[in-house]
Amino acid sequence: MRSVLSILIFIWIARLLIIFPWTPERLPYSKEPKQADLMVVLDGETYVRIDHAFDLIEQGFAESLFVPGLKKMGSRERIRERTKGLGRPIQFREGRGVTSTYEEALETRHFINHELPAERKISTILLVTSPYHSYRAWWIFQKVLPRIKIVPTPVPFEKNWFSPDKVKQGSKAEEIYKKEQKKFLAYYLLYSWRLY
Repeated sequence: MRSVLSILIFIWIARLLIIFPWTPERLPYSKEPKQADLMVVLDGETYVRIDHAFDLIEQGFAESLFVPGLKKMGSRERIRERTKGLGRPIQFREGRGVTSTYEEALETRHFINHELPAERKISTILLVTSPYHSYRAWWIFQKVLPRIKIVPTPVPFEKNWFSPDKVKQGSKAEEIYKKEQKKFLAYYLLYSWRLY
């Protein structure tokens, strides 16, 4: 029994060492956008994230938009403006409010399981966030929603202030990078063992 436990702990630590964002280049994580059943926009740098989501909608990658929590004043107005500019309706729903990326993932799961019609199947989600947040967000979303393909589609570098080459000593980018490392470690310690 003790040897089995030792092996499991070794695997758990080894996995962390493999997936941990050791370099700034690891934070931005993106996949080529593809047709999706739902687009989820995470809170934070909300305006630029909303604009990127609508750029993807304009390109035909999704017609349904879910935002787990809109904290910024004016975000709903921005969504209304961008929807008007589309010239066609989209399905937009907002969550009940959240305080963390983990809660955003749980709120998205709640929305899919309890608020969508039973016949509406979600197999692919486009996940929109900032580049520095995309790896951790993808990791926790695929953990909470294991049966759904999560496609990280962060805001492009040219439309965001962060890029790995800006991580210099004493810079805002370095501060964000170190925070993301700490948050990733905390998320791994708290949630990697959970079965959903």
